[in-house]
Order: sequence, then C-alpha cells, then structure tokens
Amino acid sequence: GRALSAECRSNRGDADDPYPPAEIEAKFVSLAAPVWGVAHAQAVMAAVRTLDGAADLHELCTLIGR
Repeated sequence: GRALSAECRSNRGDADDPYPPAEIEAKFVSLAAPVWGVAHAQAVMAAVRTLDGAADLHELCTLIGR
C-alpha cells in the first residue's frame, strides 16, 4: 500500500476557482423561489444581469420591493 495526499490551497468559489454563473443563478433561484416564486426570482436575476448597462437601479429595486 501506498498513501497519497494532497492539499487545496484555495477555496472553491474564490478568485482562483470561481463558481460558474449557472451554479450561482441556480442557488439564487432555489433560495428566492420559496419567497418570491420561480418567475419573480428569475426576473430579479435578469435585472441583475443588466446592471452594467442600466442607467439606474429603479427596475431592480422595484422587483426586490415586491
């Protein structure tokens, strides 16, 4: 018998090993859907995706406030 060992020098989800966007979105929907429903959670997620080009946060704040 031989023994092998390894060490992980970074945590999954940090800058060296980020979570894929699809996994983050699936987790968000799984946590938000019991409160808002799947369709509303997906609408919030869609608004977040467009933040880079948004003039303001009005749409996102309106969705979150519902």
